[in-house]
Amino acid sequence: MPAELGNLVNLRWLELANNCLTGEIPATLGNLSYLWYLDLSKNRLTGTLPEELSNIPKLRHFNLSHNYLKGYVPASFTKLVTLCVDGQQLDYCKKVDGSYYFTGLGYNFFNVPQPNPPSDFLYEKDPDWDQTQGVLDEFIYFQAILNS
Repeated sequence: MPAELGNLVNLRWLELANNCLTGEIPATLGNLSYLWYLDLSKNRLTGTLPEELSNIPKLRHFNLSHNYLKGYVPASFTKLVTLCVDGQQLDYCKKVDGSYYFTGLGYNFFNVPQPNPPSDFLYEKDPDWDQTQGVLDEFIYFQAILNS
């Protein structure tokens, strides 16, 4: 994933799901202060979450599920108060099609339990985030086989 994406400072929507992206999430994405939709799910991203992502104050949709991310979620992520929960009845969380923006961290290798903060915050935003950590999703497993 190119670090230069962080130079697109007026970007509001970044969806790179299902692209077999590898490597780490660039810390430069933290420069995208207008971003409100970030979906990097179903790739092969590794490493830890860059603390700089907590500098995106308008982020509503944050889906990093189905990757190989590890470590602790930075405590600074508690600043992302506009993150939506699937089905949350807030106007800014509802899509035009009636579905909802959400936070997804499942199917990674994040440490469980997390220290507090951000533990309580994670359970509020993605209530079952911890139940699938360390579980290799069949989608990723078969994707890896097909691409090898």
